[in-house]
Amino acid sequence: MIFRHGLASTGTILLVFTVFLLDAAAADTYQWVDENGTVWFADSLDKVPPEYRAWAYHNRKKVQEGPSVTTPGDPKSEAVPSPEPSAGSKDPYARWQERIAKARVELDTLRKKHRAAQSAHQDILVQLRSRGSRIDPDKEAQAAATVKELEQRIRDKEYEITTTIPDEARRAGVPSGVLSQ
Repeated sequence: MIFRHGLASTGTILLVFTVFLLDAAAADTYQWVDENGTVWFADSLDKVPPEYRAWAYHNRKKVQEGPSVTTPGDPKSEAVPSPEPSAGSKDPYARWQERIAKARVELDTLRKKHRAAQSAHQDILVQLRSRGSRIDPDKEAQAAATVKELEQRIRDKEYEITTTIPDEARRAGVPSGVLSQ
């Protein structure tokens, strides 16, 4: 008898939990695409920027199969600025090609700065070893920090080129082969 009572209360708790879970999973969502081609989601029309409200797609979502998507509050503050397409360009993908080309130029510049900073740091280390402690240790620490910072910026730029820009372009409907040209 005790077992049946425990099983019935467990079943009731599971039923109540399932009802709450289904209600939360069937939430309203709004989707819009900004001028950079970034797709945004919000759970309320108030969170959609006023200039996109007329084009926001309203959807009553069912249970999500995949991972959840975080929704930023202000898309303008987090959107990555992209270069404007050439005025005479008829190619709809020119903006994406220009953006990836600009990122590659920035990566080359960062690599050159990194080589120069690394060379300067090596020179300081050689002087420190040959002269003993007559070199300011703060100077060596600053040079090492500069090298590490440039290494991080290079990794970030490489990630932007290999992942961020292609993902944003894909969401905007750009074929994958366009950016590799």
